[in-house]
Amino acid sequence: MLGPLKSLNLEIPQRFSSSVALTLASRVFMAANSVASGVIVARVLGAEGLGALAVLNVAVITTVQIASLGVPTANTYFTAQNRKMAAPAAVNSALFALVSGGGFAICLWLLAVWQPGWLANLPDRLVAIAVVAVPFQLATLIALNFFLALGRVRQFNALDLFGQSFVIINAVVVLLILQRGLWTLVTMNAAAVVGVSLIICSLLYRFIAREPGETRGRWRPDFSALRKTLGYALKGHIQWVSTLLVWRVDLLIVTHWSGAAEAGVYSVATQVTLFLLLVPGVVSQILLARVVYEKDTAARLTCQASRHTALIMFAACLASVPLSYGLPLLYGDAFADVPFLVWLLLPGVFFMSLQAVLVQYFVGTGLPKIIPAMWVATLILNVSLNIVFVPRYAARGAALVSTVCYTLIFVAVFVYFRRRTGHRLSDILICDRTEIRQLLAFRPFQKY
Repeated sequence: MLGPLKSLNLEIPQRFSSSVALTLASRVFMAANSVASGVIVARVLGAEGLGALAVLNVAVITTVQIASLGVPTANTYFTAQNRKMAAPAAVNSALFALVSGGGFAICLWLLAVWQPGWLANLPDRLVAIAVVAVPFQLATLIALNFFLALGRVRQFNALDLFGQSFVIINAVVVLLILQRGLWTLVTMNAAAVVGVSLIICSLLYRFIAREPGETRGRWRPDFSALRKTLGYALKGHIQWVSTLLVWRVDLLIVTHWSGAAEAGVYSVATQVTLFLLLVPGVVSQILLARVVYEKDTAARLTCQASRHTALIMFAACLASVPLSYGLPLLYGDAFADVPFLVWLLLPGVFFMSLQAVLVQYFVGTGLPKIIPAMWVATLILNVSLNIVFVPRYAARGAALVSTVCYTLIFVAVFVYFRRRTGHRLSDILICDRTEIRQLLAFRPFQKY
């Protein structure tokens, strides 16, 4: 079964569950850092301060993802197939991060100057400090995907965790030790992004340089390869950008119509949903490679992954109902509405998690055009409904719209999945007794 993987010289763990467990452990620790830093910011700067920082972070992260144009994934695909692409692809990527990242960073700053309401009316100078990090954050994203392409899953997770750890370190140092404010925190975060990017890129250079010259390729740009990479990348980028915007744009809309304080409350609720989506996110990341390499044409592995995800997510969503009561105690009285927002989001989170797993079958078997089209339609519906409901119902309206849209995209993807594979709803939802015992024994995907 692993023959195709070995032919690509990839060091992918033999068991699917091993890859999932390793990456999930890293993501859980990173999520804990984010939650802890959010609590500190909320306690020191209040709901408005947390909202301003959340809006700025969402704007920067979204800009980085859009500016990537799908190149990180494309580099992983081509470098995994041919290691001679490693050195020229790394040079191409450095130039691409500088040009694309710098261009989109300028666009974000211009948005802050011309339409400050979309960014919580933050001073354009503060936004300028944050956007300086965009090209470096893009370079880090691309470099980390090179480690995946070269089969270095442990290094990928370790370096990703290293970079994200400065979220909590900076919050503690700036707000608790130095007792400074938002400006200093944003400056320190931007400086950390730049420093981490330089470290990770230098480590990638040293790692690739250890390969023999004929294996790693030549250290010079290859623009024909860059055109090929962009051609592959852009096919899936429309879907990914639409997905990202469906997840993120509601916070910007809440900020625009309801202010930074309401956005701060909503950001806590959405942070809970993002924490819950760690499991399907990691499963999807690992599942994609398996679908590609093992040609899961019958979708059996995809269905198995979906069933396990459904059971785990159902339990996690149920547990989140009583646990959400503790969030106002952590963040403060201004966040009293967070539990209700979480409850509104939970049904949509459950269905979004299943969609995230199912769609990997299509991504790994050619990505038919109908899948990106579904996401573009969902994005249009999401923005339209938010514009209608957020001015009147604020964050509650945004949460309800998110659940409706998440559910609808699951229904659309499942209907197409059933049409292509013949699998029923029970095939992706209901575990048998053997699978339940495997999950309870922490041995999911035992056959893989």
